[in-house]
Amino acid sequence: MLLSSKETAAFTLPALCPHSISHHKSSTTLHSSDNRSNDDTNKLLEKARQLRQEVSAIETSKMEVQKQNDAKVQAQREAEREEQMQKDELRLRYSAEVPILKDMGEEVMERVDFPPRLKGGASRILTIQAPLPLGLVLGEDEALPGLTSVDEVAADGNGAAAGIKQGDIVRAI
Repeated sequence: MLLSSKETAAFTLPALCPHSISHHKSSTTLHSSDNRSNDDTNKLLEKARQLRQEVSAIETSKMEVQKQNDAKVQAQREAEREEQMQKDELRLRYSAEVPILKDMGEEVMERVDFPPRLKGGASRILTIQAPLPLGLVLGEDEALPGLTSVDEVAADGNGAAAGIKQGDIVRAI
């Protein structure tokens, strides 16, 4: 809109330039009476448009940062879940559910953890139930002092029938 020097236009805008704005009731009105004022108005409108674009760009940027943060949190949770699964798998490898005799003669199955005694992950826990006598000769392991190992297994004994072999390390009876 072009105005001659005698025409006046009124625009309702947010307060941006205090020297060219008059306040009437609750609205802000910009009055223009010459080309210079019209140019100022156009500049203010352009500036408002640019500010809206900048705000939009900032909001978009914030959303992208939030998406990246959400992705990092999700990846961290997934890594923690994977780590917990590995710990659970390792625990199951080195634990066994065994019958425990409780008060009043009650037998209850409980999971018992046995930390690995052999390095390199070559060991595993195996539980067996066999009637007595087992037909085993136990002794201290020569290679691993402090550990009890099976020195001899009677061929026709209950231990051999249960799968116990010479050299097996005994953790609990």
